[in-house]
Formats: sequence, structure tokens, C-alpha cells
Amino acid sequence: MTNSGSRAPWLVALLVAVLTLPIVSITVYFTIGIERQIERAQQERAGLDQVERLQAFFADASAWARAARCPGVAPPVVSAAYARADADLSFVDASAVRRAWRTLDVTGPTDAGLDHVFSSLYDSTTSLSDQSGLTFDPAIAGIDLSDSLAYRIPNALDGLQRARRMLCKDSGPIGIEERVALVKSQTRAEQAIADNAQDVSDALARDGSLVNFGGLSSSLRRSQEAAAVAGDRLDRFVTAASPHGRVKTVRALDALIASLYALWREETPVFRRMIAARLEDYARQRLIALVPGFIGIVAAVLVAFLTMRLVYENAAKEIAQRSAAEHEHTAMHDHLTGLLNRRAFMGVLQRASESGGGGAVCLFDLDDFKDVNDTYGHLAGDDLLVAIARIIEASVRSTDAVARLGGDEFAVFLHSPIDRSGTERVLGAIAAEAASPMIVRGETVRGSVSAGAAMVDRRQFDIEEVLAAADRALYAAKARARGAFQFGEMGTSA
Repeated sequence: MTNSGSRAPWLVALLVAVLTLPIVSITVYFTIGIERQIERAQQERAGLDQVERLQAFFADASAWARAARCPGVAPPVVSAAYARADADLSFVDASAVRRAWRTLDVTGPTDAGLDHVFSSLYDSTTSLSDQSGLTFDPAIAGIDLSDSLAYRIPNALDGLQRARRMLCKDSGPIGIEERVALVKSQTRAEQAIADNAQDVSDALARDGSLVNFGGLSSSLRRSQEAAAVAGDRLDRFVTAASPHGRVKTVRALDALIASLYALWREETPVFRRMIAARLEDYARQRLIALVPGFIGIVAAVLVAFLTMRLVYENAAKEIAQRSAAEHEHTAMHDHLTGLLNRRAFMGVLQRASESGGGGAVCLFDLDDFKDVNDTYGHLAGDDLLVAIARIIEASVRSTDAVARLGGDEFAVFLHSPIDRSGTERVLGAIAAEAASPMIVRGETVRGSVSAGAAMVDRRQFDIEEVLAAADRALYAAKARARGAFQFGEMGTSA
């Protein structure tokens, strides 16, 4: 038990490891996946913050560009618009936009310079949306809105701003190239609004319960109405340009640009709510992944300890049974020869009498055993007793019982079927083998064994009477000659 007890902690630890390793692996696998989703959503939220700052700069820079390129606008208004845009830029992390903005002539920006600023702004918006993961994720309901957030609306605004500046810079007649540019800008805006309408419709069809799209739908409707008015004004102005038509067209473009800015700004909180809803869902998934894993680990630990307890209980039971068996063996066997002792032999005779099987009871005694002890010592005498025990065991059947009754006295019960002649053969073989010279502790010893036997029939017999008959026969044999054997009859004297 000492060795088993010292190994117990290692066995428990090994069992716990074997049981918990799959649980921990699965839990870690799912947890890592969820953590990656959370990290991605947080990255999208950070990207959305940057897009929102770009939106603010886009709006104020556009207002300044219109004011700076349109005649009749007071310088203080232009300066104030520039200051707002420049303040917005301080929060924008886009180096290309910053460089383009710093190259502008504040008092008299050129169309090429403004085009460069807004092209850089458009490129930065799309790049930021791609890098932060806001675009192209069909697995997430409603994410198609990011296409309009990153591509469609900024592209349309860029074209409309150019058209607005084109109409604003002078009041003279417009040429063919200007007419084509105006129509192209209007077409881009109308296509962006139509695509955006499809995006919103698809998002609502997939999961209208995810967030509230009411404000976005209203902004989209107003943009569609403004686009229809601006388109009608541009068509009239292109076909029949007039100063009055130019003013109405500029106002229609201003209304369309304002509606697109409103639509663009409306998308940002929609995305923010989407991301917040996803983060809440991921938090629940993480808890769902961790709780079963924790429960599984606790259960595995309990199973391990219960298993070890069962193992120890079985081991303790086995040790107790083995100890009881060893104790029983010790109580029923002779400690020197390993043969049955007197108590066990009497039990054999008792069972044979009760079963009525019959057989033969044989008693043996070493001749002149005292002389062996006196001549060679008690250890040599013990070795001789062991040698005689092995001779007797080898001469009988495995079903027969061999015992040492004490001292130099041995006993054998030969179970039926056996008769007198068979018993004589056994006794003769034992006597002959015992008479052969034996080497005991380096000395040659010649011993002999005398025997007395009593036959019992198949009926129940009196054990004391049978033993007394065999004992009388033994002493009669010893009186007659060394190594002799004789049969005794029950109820008679030898």
C-alpha cells in the first residue's frame, strides 16, 4: 500500500490530464475563435471612428471648396469654412489627405488641387474601410451597407462636388465637355443612390430585427427625391443653359449633396449598433464556451478522484482478501513443510466422512529421527522432514490430502476410488523412496519411514476410530521392521 499511496497523486494528475485535455482543447479552440471575432469587431469599430472623422472633414472641406470657388462669397465665410475643415483634419489619420490639403492655396484653390484633395480623401476612405474589415463580409447581416459607406456615396459626392464647383466658378455659357461632366456626375450620384437603396433593402430582408433602419430608410428616401429633382434641373440646364437655370441647378445640387451627406452620416451609427450587437453576441458565445468547459473540467476532476477512490477501494479489498487467504493458508498449513496441518487434515477426514466417499487413512513416522537430530543437528532434521514431505507428495495423487501432524509424524488420506492393493502400492513406493540415501546439509543420511493404514468404506465412518486403527497398524509396523507398513482394522487391536 505504501508504493500505491506514493503514486496516488501522480495517478490522479495523469487521469485528470487525460480526461481534461480534450475538454480544454475544444474550449480553447472555440474561445480563440470567438476572441478573434471580438478583435475583428473592435478593429471595425476603430475603423468606423476614423471613417466618421473623414466624413466630418469631407463635409467641411466640400463647403469650403464651394465657397472658395464660387464668386460673390465673402472672404470671412471662406476663411471660416477653411478653419472648420482644417480643425477636422487634425483628427484624421490619413497622411495622403494631409499632404494634399497642405498644398492648396487657401485664398485661391485650383480645381486640380481640390480634385487631388477629394481623390485622396476618397482613396483614404476606401482603404481605411478595407483595412478595418468594414467591407466585403457576406457572413454578417447588413454589412453590404459598408459598400456605400466606403465606395458609393464618397464617389458620388466627389463627382457632385466637381459639378457644383464647375457651375459655381463662372456664369458664362458651358461647353460640351462641361455638359458631359455634369451628366456623368449626376449619373454617378443616381447610381450610388440606387445601389445604396438595394443595399438597405437587402439588409432589411436578411435581418431587419438586428438594428433600427428607420432613420437610414428616411435619409435614403430624401436622397432619392433630391436626386430626381437635381437630375431634372441638370437635364434642363444642359439642354437650355440660362443664368436662372444655373442658379436652380446649383441649388438642386446643393440639396442632393446635403442629402447624400445626411445619408452617409446615418450609416455610421447603424454600423456602430451592428458592431455593438455583435460584440454582445460574442460575449455570450464566450461565456457559453467557457461555462461548459469549466463544468467539464470539474466533472473530469471528480471522475478522476472517484475512479481513483474506486481503484483504491478495490485494491484495499483485494489486499484484505489476499491477507485473509494468506492468514487462512497459514492457519491450515504446516510452516516447515507447507503441508496441511493437523487441523486441516481433520477437516479433510470430516468432509470425507460426511460425503461417504470412502478411501484410506495412512499414518507415517520416521524411524530413528531422534538420532538424525542428535547426530546432524535440528536444522538437518528439518531438512529431512521437508525431503520426506516432498517424497510423500510426489507419491500420491493431486486429489489426495497430505499433512504433517507434528514432529516426524505425517498423514495421508487417499480419496476413493482406491482399494487395499492400490494403497499398498502407494505405501511401498513411499517406503522405498524414503529408504534411499539423501544428502542433507552435505551429509549422506539414510532414513526410513514406517506406515500404518486403515481402509474406510463408502459409508460414514468414525474419524477417531479410523485414526486409532491406522495408529495401531503404524506401531505394529515399526515393531516389526524399519520401513515396514501394515494395515489395521477398525474395532480390533494390532
